[in-house]
Amino acid sequence: MGLAPLPRNAPVSWSLPAYLSYVAKFFQENAFDHKAIRQWSARSVLQALQEKDVMDTVGWFPEQTVQFIWQNASSPDLTNRHQDLAWLAVRGALPVRALLYTRNVVSAPHCPREDCSEEESVTHLFVHCQFAKRVWRRMDGLVSRFIPSSCVTEDSLIYGLFPGTHTETNIRCCWQIINSVKDALWSARNLMIYQHMEMSVGECCRLAHSRLQGYVLRDALKLGADTARARWGRTTV
Repeated sequence: MGLAPLPRNAPVSWSLPAYLSYVAKFFQENAFDHKAIRQWSARSVLQALQEKDVMDTVGWFPEQTVQFIWQNASSPDLTNRHQDLAWLAVRGALPVRALLYTRNVVSAPHCPREDCSEEESVTHLFVHCQFAKRVWRRMDGLVSRFIPSSCVTEDSLIYGLFPGTHTETNIRCCWQIINSVKDALWSARNLMIYQHMEMSVGECCRLAHSRLQGYVLRDALKLGADTARARWGRTTV
């Protein structure tokens, strides 16, 4: 493979030792052409992998928009937890009941809330469920500080796409708020299913605000308390 020189004056075993078996597996799974890399380094290997990478499509969106969607899902402005949640939501891999039902994990794909009989998909959980709608109405005042309510659509909540012209700072803050609310909705849903404890709308909103405080504190440390206060204002309930 060209990774290390071989001795010319001693017998050589062509079987890789066990601790290098993952290297062979890596080459096999990625159909990696090691001859194309002249200098072995983490950067050159990563660059070669990125050249082979194929971007997954998202619904009917054009390629340029899909690239922007994936950038939003892995935005460094989000915490690792929110990056994972955003990625799973875009990928359609969040373990909601509609997905679990297709894998024969649950007996029905319906929303677990008693007052809702619709199928629990990602968009239903975060957008169309009556509980989610009540939470978004309570959080609308905070979201509209940065993006007008008329510009916050279903695609905004799932993919981070905001129609109209907005500043990068406003989009960044609004996307952080949206993912904090989605985190609270997902936590409330799991708490109800696994611990049989149902959150009220107010409790879910307070949880979303507590998640958002991490971004406020990060901005305060990075930009200064006055700048963070001017940007976020009062973000508690």
